[in-house]
Amino acid sequence: MTTTLSRSAPAPDRAVGGTHRDGPLDQLSPRELEVLALMAEGRSNAGIARHLVVAEGTVEKHVRSILMKLHLPETTDDHRRVLAVLAFLDARLPIPGLALGGGAQQGEDGWG
Repeated sequence: MTTTLSRSAPAPDRAVGGTHRDGPLDQLSPRELEVLALMAEGRSNAGIARHLVVAEGTVEKHVRSILMKLHLPETTDDHRRVLAVLAFLDARLPIPGLALGGGAQQGEDGWG
């Protein structure tokens, strides 16, 4: 089962089109945020590439840039991709109108 996160409105702590920069994700470009959102949906680099209609190598470059900008160095103890997704979710929650794909409604699974 695939869980898809979607939002109908931007998170209130992010300036839309502005220069307000105070969160960990604020250093990411709009495309990097798009890639990170797709990572949060559980997509692989190949899946992200197909969705964005770009080469997989382009996605790999975006992911490397995301990890660098979020200051997530390679370690043997941590999975950087998971840590990046957690940073994304932490910066985005609570999300008004969070829609979970696959038929589940918010609250049915104990999440809210």
